[in-house]
Amino acid sequence: MKTDNGACLFNALYWDHHVRNEGKLHGNPRLGPVYRTWGRMKDETKAANRDSAARTLNALLHPRFFHFQTLVGYGFAIGRLWKPHGADASDRR
Repeated sequence: MKTDNGACLFNALYWDHHVRNEGKLHGNPRLGPVYRTWGRMKDETKAANRDSAARTLNALLHPRFFHFQTLVGYGFAIGRLWKPHGADASDRR
């Protein structure tokens, strides 16, 4: 599972969400496979996913990106906030 700068940020956020909310979600039978998969992961992979999610969330909440009026007035566009590794500002859409 990729967790480096080129990895999909949604994967790490997905796992982080399920881990943070395990107390509320674990009883849902539809999520049993999710938690069984998490349980089979190596500790290093789990830690890498949690670290990647924390870096992503911190970057999104950084004052450079977090503009309340933009979020409210124009909607939240993750594609404008996230810059893939190696891309410069001119590559943004």
